[in-house]
Amino acid sequence: MKFEKAPDGSWLGELSDRPGTGTDASDRGGGRDQKMEDGLDPQRDFEQRGPELDILPPPHHHLPSYHLRHLTLLIMPWMDVSAQISSLGTRMEELALVHDSRFYSMEEHMDQYQTGVTSRLITSSRFERIEERMDQAGYIRASPAEH
Repeated sequence: MKFEKAPDGSWLGELSDRPGTGTDASDRGGGRDQKMEDGLDPQRDFEQRGPELDILPPPHHHLPSYHLRHLTLLIMPWMDVSAQISSLGTRMEELALVHDSRFYSMEEHMDQYQTGVTSRLITSSRFERIEERMDQAGYIRASPAEH
């Protein structure tokens, strides 16, 4: 027997022959749809149901409780995915800020190094020019004395 819920909330059932039950639709009400005002079917409510019932229990009832606990522990970290995504985003922002600050710090060090190297090069080139002038002046002074 298959049952359907009617729009008014009551249940409708169609009686049909079932192989091996020993009864037919005519024994149970003539094979017509039976419906009462409150949704109860007296024939169906007092009829003994056994292995012919088509409703299966939900599959999670077959698992022992320790399996359910294990599955719950596996699922729990993913229960609040939005919070984890938000936390990950915050962490990425923190890393980006640290990276940026390190980058700027490195950039400042490189600028300072470049300034120092440039200063040394300028100073070195000045000393070289001074030495060249001194050498030229010394050469010029030494030259007339030899003649």
